Amino acid sequence: MPTSEGGPPIKVAVLGGGAGSLTTALELTVPELAGKYDVTVYQMGWRLGGKGASGRNAAEHDRIEEHGLHLWLGFYDNAFRVMQDAYGELGRTSGPLQTWRDAFKEHDGVVLMEPIAGKDVKWNLPFPRNGLTPGPATSPHSGRSRRPSCT
Repeated sequence: MPTSEGGPPIKVAVLGGGAGSLTTALELTVPELAGKYDVTVYQMGWRLGGKGASGRNAAEHDRIEEHGLHLWLGFYDNAFRVMQDAYGELGRTSGPLQTWRDAFKEHDGVVLMEPIAGKDVKWNLPFPRNGLTPGPATSPHSGRSRRPSCT
């Protein structure tokens, strides 16, 4: 498909399927760029997510196994914006995880454990709520512009 400038799209190889790579692929394929880029994501194996990936272990009663701690704090505005945009473009009306809010569960704190003098010490870290929605105030799916101009 020719770009708006009339030439063929620029081929872009995105290496890896982690959050940064998938965000890059998403941003290079926004409608505002009018097909300027032909993006291919290359990922070793079948699972996307990089260090944020998780899966279920069938040998252990389908226990969820993660690569590490997965916390999205409310001030990660760009990360939440990307998730809001991706779910908005999907436009799901049935099935699980229809909206970005379905994919996240609010929590008021986190507990960390640290071994000190041969004992596990528990650190309770409370996070008070502020009533705000994480991410920017505007989104392309609300009809208001939130992206800088892309050239």
